[in-house]
Amino acid sequence: MLFIVFAHCAEYATKKPRNVYKPTCKPAWKGKTIFIDFDTNYGIWNNAYASNLSEQIRDQLIEGIVEDGCFNIQDISTGTNYLYKVGVRIANPSITVSQEGAIRHISAAFQIKTYNNKNNLITAKTRDVTYNAPAFVVTVNNSQEVLLQNYAHNVSLEIRKTVYDSFK
Repeated sequence: MLFIVFAHCAEYATKKPRNVYKPTCKPAWKGKTIFIDFDTNYGIWNNAYASNLSEQIRDQLIEGIVEDGCFNIQDISTGTNYLYKVGVRIANPSITVSQEGAIRHISAAFQIKTYNNKNNLITAKTRDVTYNAPAFVVTVNNSQEVLLQNYAHNVSLEIRKTVYDSFK
């Protein structure tokens, strides 16, 4: 007789590994200010699971930069005395769900532009970040929220990589 136990399948299925990124903080960056303009007007996450997803990505991005200890942060409401300005735009966001309501696919393009304090464009790049859920993913407990949190984390990491690379 064969017994198969799937006790933790739902949680395991939705846990996309969180990537790690620890950039070196240049001494010249210490105490400087970075101005972040995060705009979601380029697309709306048209799905019940996506409420506040863009805000999660923005918060993770800012939190990650602050944790690195490299920059002070200002948001769109200010903008004076910044060393660099970073504009992030979301394009073509999409969440596909199964008939059962489980997330199957998440994707968006993130357009990242970095400016110096003279408002000159330094770099302009686009990052497509996608996630395809395993075939056996299901909606149990907070499994879908875990998936979205990990997606937000990995998106913010990709944006941070692009931002830091533009400073080199």
